[in-house]
Amino acid sequence: MDTTLITAFVGAIATIAAAWITARAKDKTVANLEKELALLRKNPLSTSVLSREEYGIEIVSPSIGEQVAHTFPVNGIFRKLPEGYEIWVYTTSEENHIRKYWPQERATIKGSSWYSKVNYLGGLDDAQTILAFVVGKQGQALIHYFKTAGDINRKWPGIIQLTYDMVECASTTVVCNK
Repeated sequence: MDTTLITAFVGAIATIAAAWITARAKDKTVANLEKELALLRKNPLSTSVLSREEYGIEIVSPSIGEQVAHTFPVNGIFRKLPEGYEIWVYTTSEENHIRKYWPQERATIKGSSWYSKVNYLGGLDDAQTILAFVVGKQGQALIHYFKTAGDINRKWPGIIQLTYDMVECASTTVVCNK
């Protein structure tokens, strides 16, 4: 996809999000959200490419095909994490040829290991994909907005367009049956 088109898309999302925040949010988090959206507007998409191979991020648990409950821990290892970046766990699904992402939890880092969790996994007896991402500042702002807007509205429709600094590094497939 053309960088100009992606930049325009992110700018449009940021403008819509700013209008939504201004119209509906009523508490002191509005100022923080507006600052984060201003950051997205100020820093258009970069052409830099982050290399997932150099991070060495792996999901150790749960293993492929493991049966899990709706909420469960996700643990892994890594070799390197760029400054200012975080490891996040996502769930994902595809509907009508559109892939949607649901950020779950930022990982806690201890040495070369990371620990996170999936807060909700739907679809009993369905195979579900769990992803580990490296996420930079713009992606962190999008995740914060997604989670805050979801908490306010009690709806989390999924993210369909990731920022350039959200890099998928590892995945596993699990089955929810508990």
